[in-house]
Amino acid sequence: MKPTVNNLGISHEKGAVETARGSLKHRIDQAIKLRESADFASLQAYCAFLDKIVAKLNKCCKAALAEEQSQLKPLPRHRFMDFSELSVNLTTSSTISVKRGLYTVPSRLMGETLRIHLYHDRLTCFVGQTAVITLLPKTHWPQFIIGDCDCDWGSDGIMTEAEQREMDYLFKLRQSNYVKQLILENHCQSGWEQTVEGWEALSSELKISTWKRTRRVVIVRRRIKNNLVIAPDTDKAFPR
Repeated sequence: MKPTVNNLGISHEKGAVETARGSLKHRIDQAIKLRESADFASLQAYCAFLDKIVAKLNKCCKAALAEEQSQLKPLPRHRFMDFSELSVNLTTSSTISVKRGLYTVPSRLMGETLRIHLYHDRLTCFVGQTAVITLLPKTHWPQFIIGDCDCDWGSDGIMTEAEQREMDYLFKLRQSNYVKQLILENHCQSGWEQTVEGWEALSSELKISTWKRTRRVVIVRRRIKNNLVIAPDTDKAFPR
């Protein structure tokens, strides 16, 4: 096999590449029309849709590709530069603007100049030569975050970060004195709603000493099967 190259400035020599690209775009357009909708449940569903079209298109050259693969050399040890690099400064609101997208970053990076490696599906931010954070576009974000108190998910810093990014979250709180007091105050109150498997839930508000503001919390309870009597240690546990 003898490789060939295109001559600089001779646009029509790109025909072989452009024709294949145009054919793929046409096939995608037709498949969406047959599907009667361009809406997908998730990015993964859209990628699977494209993979199916590309796999069908590649069947036409499967034999030729297999013949060429036997002549290909091993891949390089190091990954090639598949990202673009740019430099950005943080705003006073701890945000950066990259390619018309606004991203929030931890406030500890205020005053730093970030060097960004911009990939097709993520941004990796560096301070000097140290990678400090990886940011994903909203299309790659989870629908909400779930965390346990054992990993400190219910801390003010993590919740504030999620709120700034407009991400819903559900964290289990440790039964501190503030939480126990709230449980006692609402135990005999009305408004409890049945959920699943005998559990009841009640929405309330709470502000503990390590939080900067009041937040909505949900108390859940379930009736104990065994006969058990617990004497409350405060009068606030009884309705007035």
